Amino acid sequence: MLIASRNITKIYLNSSISKQKIIAFSNFNQIIEEFEFYLENYKIFHHEFIHKINIDVRYRYINRIDDSQYPDFLKLEQDIKQFLNNYHNDTDYWEIVNKKLAKLLFDKYQQFSFLAIKIYVFPDKKVKRSRSSIVTLSR
Repeated sequence: MLIASRNITKIYLNSSISKQKIIAFSNFNQIIEEFEFYLENYKIFHHEFIHKINIDVRYRYINRIDDSQYPDFLKLEQDIKQFLNNYHNDTDYWEIVNKKLAKLLFDKYQQFSFLAIKIYVFPDKKVKRSRSSIVTLSR
């Protein structure tokens, strides 16, 4: 028996022992895989005092990524923390910090076809409202 739908075809084969075997064939033209993670309440010294920020990181993998190419997101998190802890220009706006961070990660992780980073900055002593910077890169 053959059952076909828009996205997947299944063939049910009956054996002589009356067990069913299912074989699935994918009819997808493209599989889009994305991953997202968050760093919450991260503290960073910038613009002369400590800020509390959230960072949202979302990325899309290249087409037909090999199983061995998936990165451990904890390594990306470490890269982000290292970048922020060693950031040298205390006068850069958050948009510049975010752009440099996004470029660093996008260059390092060639298995990404798309990367978006949002840095959300909580209100502080100098600026009494929250604000955010979003940088998106694609290949």
